[in-house]
Amino acid sequence: MGMFVYGGTVRETTAVLEAAPTAFVDACSKSFSRLYGKPPGAAERSSWEKSWPELLRALMQAGLGELRLFLEYELPGSGQRVDALLLGLARTAG
Repeated sequence: MGMFVYGGTVRETTAVLEAAPTAFVDACSKSFSRLYGKPPGAAERSSWEKSWPELLRALMQAGLGELRLFLEYELPGSGQRVDALLLGLARTAG
């Protein structure tokens, strides 16, 4: 598995973020600093604060709470990051 700022299920992440949004982003900022040797920029942190709750809300509404979620996942061998990586099997009705 590559490097990432946060990993958990969509449901777990939603619960943690809803319970303490500032503390969650602070913890992710610390994780980012450990991984990259510098804190995330203000624009990146602001993006997390705005986009993560919306992403999690959409995933939960779609019934994807059991999928594994990695935030700020670094693609192996590239140095590039994706905002979010989802892993698992999505079950569809029918």
